[in-house]
Amino acid sequence: MTTTTTAGAMINTKAAQQRDLHFKSLAELRADIETIRAAHEAGTLTYTGNWNAGQCLWHLGVFMKGSLDGFPDQKAPLVLRVLGKYVFKGMALSGKPAKPGIKLPKSVGWLDPIASGVTEFDEGYAPLKEVLDRVDAGETFTHASPIFGPLSHEQWCVLHCGHASMHLSFQHPEGVQTNV
Repeated sequence: MTTTTTAGAMINTKAAQQRDLHFKSLAELRADIETIRAAHEAGTLTYTGNWNAGQCLWHLGVFMKGSLDGFPDQKAPLVLRVLGKYVFKGMALSGKPAKPGIKLPKSVGWLDPIASGVTEFDEGYAPLKEVLDRVDAGETFTHASPIFGPLSHEQWCVLHCGHASMHLSFQHPEGVQTNV
């Protein structure tokens, strides 16, 4: 059973319980997604962040699809591009999980599952699986990042693994007692 937060209440994700995840490959990421899917089907999946599994998976899939097919708006706000290039790019490509607690600016609302109305598991699982299937079939991440600029396929894989490690760390296939 998936837990939910009280309507409108936001969890402080910097303090929320997380699994210790550090994906080193898209294959490891895919394996965890399948574990999450199985737990969802078994009714043991819980979450401790602000997004349920469907919302997390959808967000990851939309972001990955952008690096395959191009992003809706290649021009991120100047402050994000400057910070991205000089401050965040090294962290994002370090291979370490992203830090939680970043609020998406309205200019990238197309990445926000809540703003997009995503609530169900399959709404997120199917698009992410499709992107991973395309990469497994030989497609590569080639589009420039709206924040970091041009990245190689390998750099994109590192970034996607770190990004997914953070988001999926709030999904608990074995279930946990949540604070909501």
